[in-house]
Amino acid sequence: DFFLNLSLSAMGGRNGGPAKAATIGSGLFGMISGVAVANVVTTGSITIPMMKRKGYSPEFAGAVETVASTGGALMPPVMGALAFIMADYMGVPYWQIASAAIIPAVLYYVAVYLQVSFYSSRHRLGGLSTEEIPAIKKVLADGWPFILPLFIMVYLFARFGWDAMRVGFTVILVVAAIYFCQSIFKRKEKMGVPLKGVYHAFAGSARSMASIMPAACLAGIIMASVNMTAIGLRLSAGILDLANGQLFILLILCGLCCILMGMAVDLIVIYIIMAVMITPAMTTLGVTAMAANLFILYYTVVGLITPPVCVATYAAASIAESKPFRTGFNAVRLGFVALTIPFVFCYKPELLFQGGNIWLTVQTTFFTLLAVIALAAALEKYFFRFELTVGEVILLIAIGLLLLLAPLWANLVGTGLFAGYLIYCWLTKRSQRAAKTA
Repeated sequence: DFFLNLSLSAMGGRNGGPAKAATIGSGLFGMISGVAVANVVTTGSITIPMMKRKGYSPEFAGAVETVASTGGALMPPVMGALAFIMADYMGVPYWQIASAAIIPAVLYYVAVYLQVSFYSSRHRLGGLSTEEIPAIKKVLADGWPFILPLFIMVYLFARFGWDAMRVGFTVILVVAAIYFCQSIFKRKEKMGVPLKGVYHAFAGSARSMASIMPAACLAGIIMASVNMTAIGLRLSAGILDLANGQLFILLILCGLCCILMGMAVDLIVIYIIMAVMITPAMTTLGVTAMAANLFILYYTVVGLITPPVCVATYAAASIAESKPFRTGFNAVRLGFVALTIPFVFCYKPELLFQGGNIWLTVQTTFFTLLAVIALAAALEKYFFRFELTVGEVILLIAIGLLLLLAPLWANLVGTGLFAGYLIYCWLTKRSQRAAKTA
């Protein structure tokens, strides 16, 4: 409730407030849980009915919740179980994975937020009333214990470089201490009640780990089988032949493989299979190991929202009482811009803080952000308080592609065109306002 109330306090009163709050709240909750379906069921039971009451179609409401919840597995500092498997597979500290993933994850949610914002403005969907928005001071006063462990976790990772096991154990002790102190000083509960809560928390964690361990063991068997039979090398060679040495074609093939297998197979297992079999092909064409593994991580998670299986979409559709396929296609449209980002960091690893040049990281982030804005506006056919014509949609798509391309000259041309289009929009709006007052 805390993360959702926090997002409602910040965004609830804005245009399209329910959908924006759902995007941010589900992302914050998913950042902790890292499990898309559980996230959809937990936050969606509140956000989806709220969006429907404010005029959003059931399919769109379910799609917003699906895409926002699924992205939680990509958002540091927790990122779910997949990130820990990835760190173990690559043989690097977990904090290195989380640091590399931060900019792409933020851009993912910026893309979803912008599309939700443009859609809401185009369809004139307003925000929540003052009575429906929780007071920010009360939310922070009640919810600070949820924020403190996150800051402690980030500090321990960044300042001391502790491993994930040590940090996790420390954070558990901090949470338990906060829980006990609250119970004692507020004197609202007897000592046995918090002890029972701690017991249930440990039992629940053990059950969660029990469901993960078989998949992790199976992943080890798969890795051993692949290494012994050399099937991974043969598959990589086959994909390289199909791609004919073209990195863009290779990335499309790898993304499709991850999506198709991610529809029906456990995410941990499918990540291991794809990482073992596809990473060699990607690194052969110059993709860094970090970018290759994060690309596979992204597109493995995306299998949860893409039809026909789309497990997370089915969960959202059941709450929204919508048709799963329509909800799934809406989710794909909402997540489409966000899914261009893995292509960017494969070509430009600076987006992952790779290469040691912070200026290149800032430059690449800036160009990618502009591309996200342009493509989000084109998909929703709305920008700067105007509905877009077909010509403007085509122009914004061209601008977005120029900003995503690797050559610097293309990025500069795209930036110039985008700046020119912004000036045109401002002048048009100004002239229309003058005509109304005349």
